[in-house]
Amino acid sequence: MWGHFRTLIILSIISLSSAGIFTIENSNAQEPNYAETPIFFDFTMNRRDSPDRVIMADLIQSSLLDIGINMSIEFGFLDRSIFYDRTNVNRVPLNDEGGFDTTLISWNVNPGREGAPGGTEYGSYGANFFPDSFTHTDGVPNMWNYMNFISDEYNLLQSQYFNELNAASRDQIFRAMVELLDDELPIIPLVDRVNLQLYNNEIGFNQTLDDVIQAISFNELRSGWQNLEIENKAQIAIGRSGFRSFDMSPFSTGVFSSLAFQGLYERVPGELTSWQPLLAESMPTWNPEQTIAKIKIKEGITFADGHNLTAFDVKESYRWYLSNLSMDRSQTYSEFIQDFSQSQFTSNDSIRILNDYTLEFTFAKPYIYPIIPLSFNVFPIHLYGTADKYNVSNGDLRQHFESIILDDVVANGTSPYLQGSGPFQSSDLNLTANVQTFSSVDNYWAGVVKTSQIKFYEYFGSEYFEDLNDGTIDFMNRPFDFDRDDLSIFTNIGYKEKYFVNFDFMPLNLDHPWMGTGELTPVGVDNPSQAKTAAKNIRHAINCMVPRQEIIDTVFAGYGDPANSFIHKTEIHYPIGFQTCNSDISAARGFMEAAGFEYPIITSSSSSSSTTKRSDDGFLDFVLFHQIFIPLIVALLVLRPIRNKKFASNK
Repeated sequence: MWGHFRTLIILSIISLSSAGIFTIENSNAQEPNYAETPIFFDFTMNRRDSPDRVIMADLIQSSLLDIGINMSIEFGFLDRSIFYDRTNVNRVPLNDEGGFDTTLISWNVNPGREGAPGGTEYGSYGANFFPDSFTHTDGVPNMWNYMNFISDEYNLLQSQYFNELNAASRDQIFRAMVELLDDELPIIPLVDRVNLQLYNNEIGFNQTLDDVIQAISFNELRSGWQNLEIENKAQIAIGRSGFRSFDMSPFSTGVFSSLAFQGLYERVPGELTSWQPLLAESMPTWNPEQTIAKIKIKEGITFADGHNLTAFDVKESYRWYLSNLSMDRSQTYSEFIQDFSQSQFTSNDSIRILNDYTLEFTFAKPYIYPIIPLSFNVFPIHLYGTADKYNVSNGDLRQHFESIILDDVVANGTSPYLQGSGPFQSSDLNLTANVQTFSSVDNYWAGVVKTSQIKFYEYFGSEYFEDLNDGTIDFMNRPFDFDRDDLSIFTNIGYKEKYFVNFDFMPLNLDHPWMGTGELTPVGVDNPSQAKTAAKNIRHAINCMVPRQEIIDTVFAGYGDPANSFIHKTEIHYPIGFQTCNSDISAARGFMEAAGFEYPIITSSSSSSSTTKRSDDGFLDFVLFHQIFIPLIVALLVLRPIRNKKFASNK
C-alpha cells in the first residue's frame, strides 16, 4: 500500500514541478521569459553629439523597451531652455519648441566635507550637489531645476539648511533633502567620473568654506602671496574655458572671476570668513540692523579699455544680479551665496548713487554674512548696457552675447566685450586649437602683475607629460585617460593631486503626462488623485532599468580596470538603496504595474510569442486550473491503473 502511495506522491511532485509550483534546479534548463512587451508610451531623450553620450543613450533606450517604454533619441545642445519655453520661461509641454522629456547631463560635484558621511575622496554625502542644484522650487524656473521639481517640503528643508551654521546639523538636514529627492526621483544617477587635478606646489589656491580647494587664486598672482613667482612660466593649464558658453564674464567657468572682473570686496587669501576692500576704498559703514550699507569706491580705477569706473557701473552691475538675467553666477560664487546668504539676491534689495564714487545699499533682510552680497563682480556697463535694455530670457541673453563675441573673434581674433575691471583681458580666442589667451592690462590699477600672458588649454593624454616634467605647466585638469601609475611620476617630482566628481545623471521632466504628472497613466485616468503616485512609480521603474554597470563596461572600458580607474558606478547621493536597482526587470515591471500598466504572463521560451494578458479577476482562476487541478488530474489518472491492478491481485 505504502509503495503505491509513494509512487503517487512522486508522480504528483513531478507533475506539479512541470506546472511551475515546485522548482527542480537544472543548470541546463532555459529561463522563462516574458511574452512580447507592448509599448505603453513614448518619450524623448536629448543628448549631446559625443561618442560617450551616444552609447549611453542607446543602452538606456534598449533597456527601457523591456518594460514597454519607447525612448526616441534626438541630438541637442543642452542649455537652460531644454525644458522651458525660450521666450517667456514658461514650462514646455512635452516636446514643443525643442523641449525634451529627459537628457544626459553632467554636474561637477565638490569633494565631501571633512567628516561628512562617505568621506572626502569622491564626494558622497558631503558633496554640495543638491543644495547647489535646486533653488527654492517655487522660484522662477530658470536656474538648474531642469526637472520642474516643486515641493513645499523641500523648500522648508532648504531654508533650514541655508540658515543652519552648525556643520553636524547641516548634514542632518542635507540627509533629509537627499532622501526626499531620492523618493521623488527627479533625477536618475548614472556614473561618476572622478576628475583629477595636478597642480604645482608654487601655485596658490582659493579655499571654500567647506575646506575644499577650488582653483588657482589670481589674487595671489597679483599680490605675490607666499612669494609666488611665475614670471618664467610659459602657461597655466586649467581645463576647458567653455568657449561656446560665454557668460557675462569673458569665460564661462567661475574659476577665473578675479582674473578679468573684480568686485567691491574680496576674501582675504587663506581666510574663510574674512574680507578686504578691492574696488571699495574701505569696509562698508552699516546701520545697527545691518540692512543699509554705505560704500565709497576708489577713484581713478579704469576698465581694460581705459574707461573710468564710477558708482554708476557698480549700481548697474548690481541691477544685473537683481534682474534674473545675470549670467555671471559662477559655481563657487553661487555656492557661497546660497549656503550663507539664504539664496540669491532678492528683488526687494536696492541701491542708490549718492555721488560719483559713493553708493548706498539697502537689503530687505540682514544676511548672515552681510559682506557677501557686496562682493559681486563689476561689469563694463558702457559696453554691456543696463539690465533693462534686455527684455529676454536667460538663454536668449546668453546667445546674444555669445553671438556677438564669436563674430568678433572670427573676424578679429578678439572682442571688445572680453574685458573687465581686473588685471587681465582676453586677447585671443582660438576655437580650433581650444586655447584662450589672457594678456595683462598695462595700466592695471591695483599693482604689478607678475606674468604678462596666461594661456588656458584643455589637456588630455600622455603627450603633455613632457611639459609637466619640465615644469612649464602649473595646473592640469581632468586627465581621464591617465593611469594611476603614470600619475605617480608627477607626484614624485612635486605635483599634488586633487579629486572632484563629475556626476553624470538623467533628469526626468516632471511635467510629462506619464512619468511626471501621471495624467495619462491607467491609474491616473481612472483615479486622478493617484496620478502623482503612479507617475512616481514609473520614474522608479525607469531608474531600475538604467544599465549602469553595462554603461561602465561598454562606454568607459577604455579608461582601464574599473577597480583602478576614474570611472565609477554611481553609488552616492542615494542612500535608500537605488544603487542596487540596476537593470532589474522584475522590480521595474512591478513599479509599472503599480502605475496601472498590464504585462503578459511569464511563459516558457517555446511560447514567447503569446500575448495573453494578466487580469486581476481571472489570474487566480488561471493559476488554480493550470498549476493545481491539471497536475491532480494527471496524478489520478496514474493512480487508477495501480488501483485496478491491486484489486485484480486480491481476487
